[in-house]
Amino acid sequence: MATKVERTVVCDLTGEPADETVEFGLADKAYRIDLTKNHADGLREILADYIKVAQPIGKLNVAGNGHKARSSGAKPGSNREHLAAVRAWLRQQGYSVQDRGRIAADLMAKFDAAHQPSGTAQAPAQPSFEAHRAWA
Repeated sequence: MATKVERTVVCDLTGEPADETVEFGLADKAYRIDLTKNHADGLREILADYIKVAQPIGKLNVAGNGHKARSSGAKPGSNREHLAAVRAWLRQQGYSVQDRGRIAADLMAKFDAAHQPSGTAQAPAQPSFEAHRAWA
């Protein structure tokens, strides 16, 4: 006996057949919503003015199970190289840091401040998922 299972994705707003799944993030949370083309276009239109002036911080990375996938957004190896440079600089400055593991936020702030281009304003602190603050 054969069984045929059909999965229909419907718009979360209206219940009509959905044309696409839209993923977005806000306030350190990732969201996924199934929408018709008109509703998806409407969402993008509403957010367009905010997106124009927002600072991009990388791609939203959501695993298929709805949980955030762990990714620094950096090229493979570059995070490790950056952390090695941070550790080397901190040691030159007389700080004791481990070869592996997380680097304390106050030490990362010292490195960031010392390596900020001259004449530029101090940037606001970035979210904790920033690449150079990730685990080594």
